[in-house]
Amino acid sequence: MHKNQLIFLSFLFILSLTLVSTAPPVTEVQQFQEGYTIVESKHEYLKLNTDYVYNFFVYNASNGVLIDNSTVVCTFSLANDSGNILFSSNATYFSGGYWQMNILGSNFTNTGSYPYGVSCQNDFGGSLSGIFVLNEAGVEMTQARSILVMGLMMLLLLLLLSGLFSLYYVENYIGKFALYWVCHVLLIVITFIGWQVSVEGLLDGMGFTGIFRIMFWVLTLAVLPMIILSGTWIFYIHTFNEHFQKLIDKGEDAETAFKIANRKGGGWFNGQ
Repeated sequence: MHKNQLIFLSFLFILSLTLVSTAPPVTEVQQFQEGYTIVESKHEYLKLNTDYVYNFFVYNASNGVLIDNSTVVCTFSLANDSGNILFSSNATYFSGGYWQMNILGSNFTNTGSYPYGVSCQNDFGGSLSGIFVLNEAGVEMTQARSILVMGLMMLLLLLLLSGLFSLYYVENYIGKFALYWVCHVLLIVITFIGWQVSVEGLLDGMGFTGIFRIMFWVLTLAVLPMIILSGTWIFYIHTFNEHFQKLIDKGEDAETAFKIANRKGGGWFNGQ
């Protein structure tokens, strides 16, 4: 197998691993014939370092009547994926019939799963538990989204592979210049998508997030120096060809003209 093809297939395999989606969190509600039924309104996938307002309703399990804060106290607790309690506090009741807990983004500093629970107690009781999933985008990597992203990544990788093959075979310096920048931009886009997909797929524990993030920033920061080098290279090639053509027009043979133009080009860069 061709070396470039082997590298491409290996890279494609790594990217396909980042598209594995996690099972959606499950909320468990404890219900009794007498007691409280808690109904929540929540977003299971939350954005990293972002405040979140959690709302829920409390009903009498036997007759479905809304319960207010005059007869019950509801406590909300949040833990991290290690099981350590981040905080536990009484929820606030609003006249609209719902309860609310404001969760600061400072509690969501790392990607992963955050178990939480609500307990409402008085003469009777009721409880609810669930899991928040934190990632940088705050969205779930569903199967449909995985297929869409995978298709996009395969297209971009095919374009990149075509550009690399063309870069090797194209002789014209303008063509090489254009193909290089197409490949550079494609690599930036590919690494950025890989970075975001690995975060949303919660695979940062496998190291993919860090790898793609580093590659993205290295390629992005390399744009400015590569622009300077590209401009210098084009200037050198242009002046070399111009001087070479003048020598040919004066009657010099190609070999002699090449040596003179090449020596002159070196002189320009050495200050001569």
